[in-house]
Parts: sequence; C-alpha cells; structure tokens
Amino acid sequence: MYYIIETEEQFQKFSQYDFTNCYVDVITLNDNYHPKASDISLVYIKPFRSRMGFMLCVDHTETFSLPKDLVLEFLHGKIGNIYAIDGKRLRYFINRECDLYCVKTARYIATGVYTEETDYNTVAHRFFYQKYENRPDINKIIPVAKHFEKYEKLVSSFKFEASWYKAKYYKLYGCLAPKVFNEIEAEGIKINNDVFFSHYKPKSPLMSVKSDKIYTQYNMFTSTGRPSNAFNGINFGAMKKEDGSRSSFIPSKDVFIEFDYSSYHIRILSYHIGYEFEEEDLHTHLAKFYFGTDDITPEQYSESKGLTFKLLYTDSVTEELEDIPFFAKVKEFKKYLWNIYKKQGYIESFLSKVPIKGITSKTQVLPYMLQSYETERNILVINDILDYLKNKNTKLVLYNYDSFLFDYSKTDGKETVNDLRNILEQDGYKTSCKFGHNYQEMQNI
Repeated sequence: MYYIIETEEQFQKFSQYDFTNCYVDVITLNDNYHPKASDISLVYIKPFRSRMGFMLCVDHTETFSLPKDLVLEFLHGKIGNIYAIDGKRLRYFINRECDLYCVKTARYIATGVYTEETDYNTVAHRFFYQKYENRPDINKIIPVAKHFEKYEKLVSSFKFEASWYKAKYYKLYGCLAPKVFNEIEAEGIKINNDVFFSHYKPKSPLMSVKSDKIYTQYNMFTSTGRPSNAFNGINFGAMKKEDGSRSSFIPSKDVFIEFDYSSYHIRILSYHIGYEFEEEDLHTHLAKFYFGTDDITPEQYSESKGLTFKLLYTDSVTEELEDIPFFAKVKEFKKYLWNIYKKQGYIESFLSKVPIKGITSKTQVLPYMLQSYETERNILVINDILDYLKNKNTKLVLYNYDSFLFDYSKTDGKETVNDLRNILEQDGYKTSCKFGHNYQEMQNI
C-alpha cells in the first residue's frame, strides 16, 4: 500500500512531491481525548495535485514508526499552504503563524454547514469506539487502511472554494480565533484533584486531565460565533458559584486574577446607538428612571439589573418605559436591524461583517448582534493580551464571554495587572477585578 509512509527511505521519496497546497490532519491516539492529553498516531496529508492522500505513520501497531520530530519538522517547513481539517487542533502539534487555514471553519461561516468528522467513521471505527471508547490508544488498533478510508471520504466531501478563505471575515474566525483559543486551551487549569473529583464526574478523567491540570475546549461553531466551552462532561462556561465546585481550580503560579466587564452588553449597545450615560455605573443611571429617585437602594439596584436585561432581550417594554431615552433609542435600533434582516435574509456583524443568519424573530436580532460584537471584539482583545504575555509567566487560562481568568505570577510585577486592565478597557469598556487562591474564593481588588 504505497500511500503508507512508515520508513525514512519512503519518507525521503515522499518528500519530493509538490506540497504547495495540502489538506492535513493529525490523527491522535484517541479522537475523544483532548490533544494535550494525547499524542500523534498518524498524519494524513493530501497534496492538491495528488489524486489520493498519504498516511505518515508515527505510532501504530501495524507499521514501523517515523520519528515524530522528523514529521513535525516536515509539516512546519516543507508544506506551503496547509488546509487543516481542524485548524485549532493542528496548532497543538505545529507552531505556524501563517499559511494555515481551517477548512471546517471556512466551510461553516461560508455555507452554515458544520462538518461532523464522526459521520465519516468506517464500520471499524464505530465498532472499536463502541467497545473501547476510553482506551487511550484506540486509534493504534484500528487498521491504518480504515483511517485512510475515512480521511479520503472526509476530504473528498470538501469542494475547494478559494473564496471561502478570501472573505473579509475569514481572517478573524478562520485564523485569529483558532490561534487565540488554542493558546488559552493549551495552558490548562491546575486542579486540586481531591476537591475536583468530589464535585465533578468527567466522562473519563484521562480525556482531559493530565497530571494536575485539566484542559478546556472552545467550540466556535455556534450561530453567533460566540464560543461554548464544554468538554468531557464539564461545562466551563456555566460553572456554579454556590456549591463550592469552583474551589477545585487553583493557580499553578501565585494567585488567580479575574477581570469582569461591567455592564458589557449595555456599553456595547450604547456605543452603537450613540447614547451617553451620565454615570459610570450604568445600572444606577437606569434605576433612577425606573424608580423615579436619585437615592437607589441595594434592592432597587438588583431589580434594575434584571429589568434592564428583560427589556433589552424581550419586547415587553411598556409605554411608560419607552419614554426613557435609552430604551427609545434601543427600540428604534431593534427595528432598524430587523428591517435589514427581513430584507436581506441576514445581517452583518459590526466588526468582521460576517453574515448572521438563522434569526426567526425580532426579539432575537439584538442578542445575536450583541453576542457577535462581544465575541469579535474579545478575540481581538485576547490576541493583544496573548502578545503582551508572550514573554511573561502570567497566563490567560479561562475566558467566559465577559470574564478573563489569569494565572498570575508575582515575578511579573504589579504593573502587569495594570497593563492587562488597560488592554481590556480600551475603547472605554470598564472592568472589575478580583483575586484569589482558588476560583471559588475570589475577593475584590
């Protein structure tokens, strides 16, 4: 089977091919494991000018093994444009800043079609995964020919469209997003094993826990592009605050530092409708309109927050509240967006101009647009943060929509905290800040 490359002699001949443009994917030891908790078994490569692909064998029971470093060096330096099935996943194995394109992302944002890789599993894949789903090296016992068959079918399902990768919004979602979320995921979060396993029951600990760290996984394939973050039975985007489970997560450096955006969606909206709040605390500003007093009680403040979000995300604004200047502008803005959507069948995001579809009612149009802007702005901000932290010990380990959790090292100095705040607060988006020695017991700074 000449498509199997398992010796260095075969590899030398193989390396003479034209690799200007190639489909590439890394097949790890178990598809269900986080890439940080697994390793390479095989590498599939299909040059555009070849009628079929090749399997580079690194660790499989049927074949000899190529040195992993040799294969990774080849992927990094020999191939021109890499069209990765999953760009975020491939970045775990090759450090490449440019000429790495994510096929799944490009296809999804251009057509709305999500590529489910398991749909291309062979009968052999289904049999072994049903019987030995949690075995760490299951892909080593599935025949190489079956892996090859799967990837040939998967790649042939992609009709190459150069326009997918030239769209103005592809750079943000196809290049920058996989890069920044890969970097956050790869850091992992240190856990107190005893506390963690008393609160959480992952499907299989080996899938995402390695040594004393657990690894998250962001999914960008959502209707607004707003990433979810759930893996191995744990939803990192919806961790409970009241049951003590957050105490499972501890810093690997010195202390956790968390920044939260204050009234993030309201500030985003006020910017786009041209409304200026008279007070820094936006909920206090609106509460004065709701309750007709300048002296707002804690109970009224809490009620104000709930009422504001209800008014933003439903059509339940009463005539009395429509007279509040902010909501009068919001109403007109909703109408404007909905009219565009009805006319075009989509609406473009504010920053990248990616088409947003799938909106079925006027009530949905504002949440979709706000979540889209939040996500796109945050991707740009996270990129600035990661560039800033590149040569520092402090690392960003968790991102949840309006909050950013850092594993802070005192060796970086207090100015690092101030610099991170300045990056996050660019364009006037205010934050609050907490610190703690576990994620449960965080105190205001």
